[in-house]
Amino acid sequence: MVRDVRFVVDIVLFVLLATIFKRHAISADYHVWAGMLACGVIAGHVWLNRIWLRRFASKRKKESDWLSFALMFVFAVLLVTGILTAKPFGIELHALKPYHKCLGGISLLLVAAHIGFHWQYLRVNFLRSFRLCRLVPKALTTMLLIGALCLGGYGFVDSGFAKWIAAPFTVAARPAADAAQRRPHKPRPFSWERLGKSMAEIAGMMFLGAYVVKCARKPPGKKSGKG
Repeated sequence: MVRDVRFVVDIVLFVLLATIFKRHAISADYHVWAGMLACGVIAGHVWLNRIWLRRFASKRKKESDWLSFALMFVFAVLLVTGILTAKPFGIELHALKPYHKCLGGISLLLVAAHIGFHWQYLRVNFLRSFRLCRLVPKALTTMLLIGALCLGGYGFVDSGFAKWIAAPFTVAARPAADAAQRRPHKPRPFSWERLGKSMAEIAGMMFLGAYVVKCARKPPGKKSGKG
């Protein structure tokens, strides 16, 4: 039962993350409120997997424990900076926005690495929940794998990821006069096509990062299994 709840929480969290990394994929307000909800779901995710907290408090720390701690810290800072820069709360400290974007990019990499560390757990639960996937021919799964990795590479180029990471060094360096002259962003009508493209790119980016970490952690000489 607990295992099923954990996997459902993982899926909910994945969907939330896939829809909030691009601020205008749905709307700026959704980015704010869904981002706060994601932080709450992360807290639930941590509680359901709290055994690592006991391990982290002991001397038996693993690489994945340090990664989880870094991920928690980054999301905590993202929550604070998000509230301080969000329009709905009326604070709008624009000076923090570049750092919020940068931390968002870093968190995407950390999430991808976190998935890579738990690849086998996710694979087993995915196949257990979607048993029809076991019937998919190996040749087709290989093609889908290649397609997902290519989509992830495309996402890193097309999503503006480099701008997110470089934001503190580019946006913050602009003169105040130039920043004041920038036109305010006009919200675009909601588009399922834009949302689908954004989610596919973000999911592909996370999959690519996770797959790289998974392959890097594989013991030398061990043959890779299906998926």
